[in-house]
Amino acid sequence: RGFVPFVGPSVNLEHLTLDHKEKLKVTDTKLALGIVFGWDINLSDVETSLLRTNLRYMPGLHLKVGGEKMMYDYLEFNFIQYVYFFNRVSTFKKYRKK
Repeated sequence: RGFVPFVGPSVNLEHLTLDHKEKLKVTDTKLALGIVFGWDINLSDVETSLLRTNLRYMPGLHLKVGGEKMMYDYLEFNFIQYVYFFNRVSTFKKYRKK
């Protein structure tokens, strides 16, 4: 119960686009490796939902534009996401005391 920290690898397929006025448009799809870390807020030991906050970092993610690199190595911050586990509802109903 309470705050449960986590950290782990992140693998994403990123579709990058640079569209500068009507003169320049560059797109590319890249596999991006990174790290995700954060914490879950659990109200009980057994539940169907939780609150989650996480940060995701993709170092070195870039798009090549005319011999230059346009960097997309951002730090993404997701503040309080609601996560619902659909498969847990049927499991809890199955084992609930009547």
